[in-house]
Amino acid sequence: MRYNSLAFSLTYIKYKEHSIISKLFTREMGVQSFIVNGVRKKNSKKNLNFFKPLQLLNICGVYSNKNGLQRLEDISYYKNHFLENKSMYNRFVEMFISDVLAKTLKENQQEVGIFNYILKIKKDLDGILTPNYSINFLINLSSFFGFLPSNDNDSGIYFDLDKGVFVDEESSTTINGNLSSSLKELILNPNASISYTVRNELLHLMIKYFKCQNHEIKNLNSHLIFESLRV
Repeated sequence: MRYNSLAFSLTYIKYKEHSIISKLFTREMGVQSFIVNGVRKKNSKKNLNFFKPLQLLNICGVYSNKNGLQRLEDISYYKNHFLENKSMYNRFVEMFISDVLAKTLKENQQEVGIFNYILKIKKDLDGILTPNYSINFLINLSSFFGFLPSNDNDSGIYFDLDKGVFVDEESSTTINGNLSSSLKELILNPNASISYTVRNELLHLMIKYFKCQNHEIKNLNSHLIFESLRV
């Protein structure tokens, strides 16, 4: 089946001498893996820049439920949406978001809500980002999977990783009071002033929380985690 779609590039790996296997997040078909032949040749019409993290694209793909790897017939930048003058921090955040999406989204499962969310924040990624951006992204992403941390219990001082709520008493599934307080502050105010050390702890906390909610972010590149927090 041939289809046209907006798509975000997530990740790719080298394949044979001149090709790659690229994972794209499409609006029409969800995450799809494509074999792109010859793209690493010097005279290739398909440029590797198309496959940079979170590059917004127009694609024409051919879907077959018999094949794991799909065929990419045509690819172009969406409305010339290609910016090179981004800060290194923004680039690391894009890499982090791409990596998280590649590891949490299932192939062949349409996720229009998440796609539209990424489309919305793409504008942020072309501007100045707040130091808390990566953590806020994970908090917002959790809402699409159905386990947004709940702050309904105003008196709760410990965050429960299994229940996804703030509770009054400590248990084996709660985190310490100080970190719980910082998480609650961030939920109430995404631009809260938080130190680098605490941001680092909160990001690892959210990754652990995803795992507790059966959405493990496996083998996330640790240097991307750290660099996405440096501002």
